[in-house]
Amino acid sequence: MRILILITHFLLFNILEGHVNPITKLSIYSERCSGSNYVYRLILENTHLIQAPLCHKHFPPWFDLPRECWSGLPQAYDFENTDDTLFILVVRDPYEWSKSFHRKPWCASYNLRRLAYSDFIRAKWITDPSDPAILNEVLNNPWVDKDPDTLEPFGNIFKLREAKLKNMLEVQAKVLNFLLINYEEARDHPKELLEKISVKFGIELKEDFNPIYNYKGDLNQGIYHPKKYSSISSKDISFINSQLNKSLEESVGYRIKTLEP
Repeated sequence: MRILILITHFLLFNILEGHVNPITKLSIYSERCSGSNYVYRLILENTHLIQAPLCHKHFPPWFDLPRECWSGLPQAYDFENTDDTLFILVVRDPYEWSKSFHRKPWCASYNLRRLAYSDFIRAKWITDPSDPAILNEVLNNPWVDKDPDTLEPFGNIFKLREAKLKNMLEVQAKVLNFLLINYEEARDHPKELLEKISVKFGIELKEDFNPIYNYKGDLNQGIYHPKKYSSISSKDISFINSQLNKSLEESVGYRIKTLEP
């Protein structure tokens, strides 16, 4: 009888929350160097969800372009039959993100990889289409990492960030289960984040908390610790501020830095 009551309560909770179909899958979106690998592992190792991406997490279709521009899975564009999937968008502080992206400029052209930080953040973003990580994505979407309005390269990484963040945020209106996660919250309060996900979406957590001991395949001594980056000069902060979309950044939890007079 007790088991029957528990099952009834669980089903009632999911119905009231709109989760008629239990969530069993996880799909994540993010820009590179935003902490998505850490968040992915944190959730997968502490729940019973399975990884079920519809497309590369960094390169979804441009939803403002016609359907014909996308050659990947149709579900990645129209999201049919995805009520059993939790979609998560991971975002990171734009200043720290820029330092991380400079340290590991995934898929960037050779010339970009050689630039100092100050030059890197001001340079036009050019993707290397021969990069193994992006070969299939270019086949799915010839406009990967290109401005969907002009089909030209982005003026810099902050314009790339703005366009891709706006695009990924569109997923929220297309799916039943969506959550935006700030990387800093996952990094600093992993247990609390997992509890929030469990309560909001009716997802069962594993009995014991599993901390993340390694990251992107790199073994660490003990629990994962985020990397430390050098400070950003006032001149570079001023440039970054001029390139960021203030209202967009605030909508995802970040404030533009103020410079000391």
